[in-house]
Amino acid sequence: MASRTVQVTRELSFAAARSLPHVLGARTGPHRYRVVLTVAGPLDERGLVVDFAELDLRAGPVLDRLDGADLVELLGHPSAEVIAVWLVERLAPLQPGLVSVQVWENDRSSAVAHAG
Repeated sequence: MASRTVQVTRELSFAAARSLPHVLGARTGPHRYRVVLTVAGPLDERGLVVDFAELDLRAGPVLDRLDGADLVELLGHPSAEVIAVWLVERLAPLQPGLVSVQVWENDRSSAVAHAG
């Protein structure tokens, strides 16, 4: 089989308090975020780009810093864009082949930060 680059995604989530007073219609309070990690690379001898359990182990401690946190205290202006950049900066050194981090703040709105 020819060597090909394959992209895989893994969806994770966290919940945190946020307030966006500078954004029209934003509410203060607990908020659930979906995070989609995209990793690319060749298939290994197991036929995988990355073992999702290993990816979870690498990403878990980083997401744990956000889970239950006050995002205003931690990030200043916790827009989806700021959260995506914060995550990609911390995850890229931990996960070989990380392409991007996408943060969904609701079913219709997300931000993507690219590694590298």
